[in-house]
Amino acid sequence: MESLKEKILIVDDDENICEVIRIYLESANYDVKTIHDGGMVQGIFMRYKPDLVILDMMLPNIEGIDLLKWIRKEGNIPVIMLTAKGETFDKVLALDLGADDYVVKPFEPKELIARVKAVMRRYTVEDKALEKKLEFKDLIIDLNSYKVIYKGEELKMPPKEFELLYYLASNRNKVFTREQLLCEVWGYDYPGDSRTVDVHVKRLREKLNNESEWQLETVWGVGYKFEVDPETAAALFPGKDLSTLSFVDMVDDLQLKRFGSCIDDEMDQQVFILDFSFNPELTDELLVVYFNLEKEKLDTESNTIQEVAVKYQGSTSADRENIYTMLHLISNYLEADIMLVNSSGYIYGISNDKYQYLYNKRYTSFNVENLKNNNILEYKSGDKYIYCRGMYNSNDEFIGGIVYVIPQETINRPIDDMYNIIWISVVIAIIILNILFYFISKKFIIEPLESINNVAKDFSNGYFEKRVSIKNNDEIGDLAKTFNNMADSIEEAENNRREFISNISHELRSPITSIKGFITAILDGIIPKEKEKDYLNIANDEIMRLTRLVNDLLDLSAMQAGKVQFNFMKIDINKAVRITVLKMGQKALEKNIKIDINLNGKNLFVLADNDKIIQVLINLIDNAIKYCNKGGKILVSTKVKNEKVIVSVYNNGPCIKEEDLKYIWDRFYKADKSRTNKTSTGLGLPIVRNIILQHNEEIWIDNTDKGVSFSFTLKRIKDD
Repeated sequence: MESLKEKILIVDDDENICEVIRIYLESANYDVKTIHDGGMVQGIFMRYKPDLVILDMMLPNIEGIDLLKWIRKEGNIPVIMLTAKGETFDKVLALDLGADDYVVKPFEPKELIARVKAVMRRYTVEDKALEKKLEFKDLIIDLNSYKVIYKGEELKMPPKEFELLYYLASNRNKVFTREQLLCEVWGYDYPGDSRTVDVHVKRLREKLNNESEWQLETVWGVGYKFEVDPETAAALFPGKDLSTLSFVDMVDDLQLKRFGSCIDDEMDQQVFILDFSFNPELTDELLVVYFNLEKEKLDTESNTIQEVAVKYQGSTSADRENIYTMLHLISNYLEADIMLVNSSGYIYGISNDKYQYLYNKRYTSFNVENLKNNNILEYKSGDKYIYCRGMYNSNDEFIGGIVYVIPQETINRPIDDMYNIIWISVVIAIIILNILFYFISKKFIIEPLESINNVAKDFSNGYFEKRVSIKNNDEIGDLAKTFNNMADSIEEAENNRREFISNISHELRSPITSIKGFITAILDGIIPKEKEKDYLNIANDEIMRLTRLVNDLLDLSAMQAGKVQFNFMKIDINKAVRITVLKMGQKALEKNIKIDINLNGKNLFVLADNDKIIQVLINLIDNAIKYCNKGGKILVSTKVKNEKVIVSVYNNGPCIKEEDLKYIWDRFYKADKSRTNKTSTGLGLPIVRNIILQHNEEIWIDNTDKGVSFSFTLKRIKDD
């Protein structure tokens, strides 16, 4: 019978770290399976069918990033990256490719278990509680299958694009800042910036053409929202006639909280102070809905004002509030101030607060009877244009008038625009005289320089792969070539920096993680008493490994900084070889490896530091033992060539791949990308090379059909 426990697959090349995680997960009642080889993951994954995968980056045969891509293609299985790579670049890459969490070694085992539970809980909640399928016109977003159907066709989307679309669509008409989206979709500790959101929204818009009923909308200065057509606002007000629904009615219908009210003495009406802070997005939508509903009324603004003015007979505070709101909206639309006068010529409605001093005063600029008889009056007063129209009730009885006060600048704007056009034409005529020169200079000078400048800006933002594409055979072309050469050097240096940080992080963090994990497990009482000694021995081995690494790193750093003193003297290199072979004999014997020597004469003197040369020989022979097969053979030889002595260490093990040869002297470089070899620090060969360089000599590697040979030179001193 299949286990009812949730199944977790751990993929990590470090067996000790896997053991630590396994102990804690099993104590938390999970079913656990471990894999140390990336090449085995796919087969075991399909058979085991885990509920969650804990995945390392650096694995043998197949790297963790490639496995993450494969898992995402296979289904919606949660993945937690557990790695020594702690740079922002690595985190962003993994999270963008669909990782659910990213944990850097060393870690607290209890924290990892908590993250596992959180991710599992999140997936469970999403599976059981969330609306799994969202449907809009021509658009289906299915959470079950992570599919988006648009106009009957399935769209291919990376996980994060899908999750962003789903999150916005499931919170339709709600505005989210970029920071909120980063937190909700990418995770609270996502190290990227808001540009990530912009890029994903841009990609979604390229795949989804905005429809009349929905769209991915940018709210300038705020963020993004999944906009549903305001016509759907009818759902907010069921059973209401939207054509007659005022803004105040909308507020009351939605039961927006009122902080209180006060009496405006100038307007002689009650003013409500509303609280929209609890849901600003709803307020924005409400205003948009109201504005759209009122557009047609604004085309016949006078008739609309007249209708409300009729209601003003026997007025209430709400009616007066409606009048003020309506006048204010229409005033903004027409770019004109509006006043309402009654049949006696007294002002009772004002759109602009600056005219409040006229409230309840007689409008003296015209005779109301003239307005009644002539219906429409037009005249100029100072720098303002006055337009007046009478109002009548349903019985065609005169009830007052509407006064539009239009600033002269509004009227003069077309004339000003014409003058501007004339002046612009003159300026354009002058500019045209320079256009030919401009385009010539742009093609041969400005554009190439802009191209170099743009690439330089990309470089400053960390995009080191950019290059300048200029083929001019002139000084600018030479500048572009020089720039690209510099870019190559910078990119290589940046890659080396990242690789170095990644390597040293892995080499330091992995043993620390094992040590910390086993000791913590013992302290937590998870490991049985009878097995504590075994795990303490493993922790001790890791401490010794860490010690070797730190010592080698300090030695190499000191050599490169020129802080190591070399004691050059006349030494017998043959004697040094014999001593070293004797030291390494026992280690070779454990693998049944035979070490032969072939020395030039009995004595062979060179100028060198004896201790450092023995260190070189130990490292080279130790390296030969590691990579030599059981029962293999090693040959250490010396020979004379002109004024040099050549020392060689040969082993009949496998040859070094051509793609690895140029990196063999780099710090922490190992042909095994997983770095499972715990006996090597990855610093032995760089130390050897630095010692030989300090002797002003050469060192090299030769691949043969039958093995590999490391050789170096020393300055010969003839025996007197």
